[in-house]
Amino acid sequence: DRLYWIESLFEVFDPERRIAVPLVPNTMQRDIIMSMADWEITLKSRRAGLTTIYVADAWLDVLTIPGTKVELIAHAQETAEEIFDQVVRFQYERLPKWIKPKATTDNVRELKFDSLESSFRVLTAGQSEEVAKKKGQGRVINILILTEFGFYAYAEELFSKIVNCVPPRGGKIRIDSTANGQNSFYERFKEARERENSRWRARFYPWWWDPQNRMELEPGEVLEATDQECNQVSVHVETYGNPFGEAALPGVGLTPAQLKYRRDKIENLQPKGTLTARDVFIVEYPEDEQTCFLHSGRPLFLARDLEIKVQPRPAIPGHQHSIGHDASTGDASGHPAGVAIIDLETGDQVYEWRGWEPTDSQAERLVELQKLYPGVLVVERNYPGDTILVLLRRWSIANVYKHRDKEMRENVTGKAWNRKPGFPMSDLTKPRAFTDLELALHHGQIRICGKKTVDDLKGFRYNDSDRIEFQGSAAHYRDAGEISHGELGIAMALAWWGRKSGSVGVG
Repeated sequence: DRLYWIESLFEVFDPERRIAVPLVPNTMQRDIIMSMADWEITLKSRRAGLTTIYVADAWLDVLTIPGTKVELIAHAQETAEEIFDQVVRFQYERLPKWIKPKATTDNVRELKFDSLESSFRVLTAGQSEEVAKKKGQGRVINILILTEFGFYAYAEELFSKIVNCVPPRGGKIRIDSTANGQNSFYERFKEARERENSRWRARFYPWWWDPQNRMELEPGEVLEATDQECNQVSVHVETYGNPFGEAALPGVGLTPAQLKYRRDKIENLQPKGTLTARDVFIVEYPEDEQTCFLHSGRPLFLARDLEIKVQPRPAIPGHQHSIGHDASTGDASGHPAGVAIIDLETGDQVYEWRGWEPTDSQAERLVELQKLYPGVLVVERNYPGDTILVLLRRWSIANVYKHRDKEMRENVTGKAWNRKPGFPMSDLTKPRAFTDLELALHHGQIRICGKKTVDDLKGFRYNDSDRIEFQGSAAHYRDAGEISHGELGIAMALAWWGRKSGSVGVG
């Protein structure tokens, strides 16, 4: 019934014909309407038409159920204005007269209908934590649409408040986004996908489900999929299906028009930072529901450089190692400590450990590991790290990395060097250490052995100020009820830095 009324009542703008046409849901939109749950979360590609169908579905409730309050939240002011003008108002103004209610409030962000006690508002997500929290105070929202949720500056702060405005019975929430790194949207989508009996219905539609994403072939033009294209795409088409598969090319699962579209996009998209054009395509036009998250959000390390290629192993006699250690207080309420060991002769990571234990136990662990894996100890110089460094010195442990710190000496003109045990991970040294690690991984100088190390490295990204920060860990931390602060990524950066040190250390 909802599908019938959507097709009967609403119009959309056809950009090719430049006129308003009836809203006839495409394959993806039809699938959504036919199986809509109260709480929906969808991973999508660019311009997939989700907002259009969510708005049309919400209008049905506004027009037929008195007291319906709809709020749509966009990630930016410009986007909010565009959605309100080109989708919400566009659909309202073209309603048939017999069902179109009179708007008693009509401004740039709200349509209100006193006769129905209903309203439709479009707002923006807050650009500060305080504003984001205020978005969810003191009102009832029957239908909440959060579009491009992965790009909200304070997604969790907003959602934790505004979800309380939605009635537990009869309330509807629709969240959608393209991938933007392993952030709040990623965590919510993944949990909904994996958790049994979840209230959320998680959906993913690869780009070929959208009938817009195709380029018709010229007369006489023939396309054949390459072996590389078959290897890259066929497994995903098999997993998610292709509603236009009856015309698909053998081996790849895409139609010729879809394959031509894919090639054209990859050819014309611009690389971003360390991402190739194909990486950018996978983010904006995902082909599976994992890779797009790994390539998005300005990651420091490329996903393809973070593959496990070796296994943990004992030391090879005669080989030198570098042991990186991110220390912690040992308090379970804080972040854990992390240890990573690299064989400097082969570039293999041979050991990883993370956990909570007192600082003296961490120091004892390092001493024992140095016996098993001879080489240099590189300990981060922080509050708990200083305690560990004091213990190592008291126990006369050799081969502890010493960093060359600059300092001003009294009555001496110019700068001098002072060697201090431990590596000071600061705004000055962090980019150097992590850039070294990123280059080594990219050029195959390091081979990783640990899953937890991979998951930590995936969480390091550039923020809006172009600084490196840890923005969240992967699934195994969440499943274990733990919180990671990127300690294994830091330990790896320290271990790789230790290759320069010898027994004394250089800065």
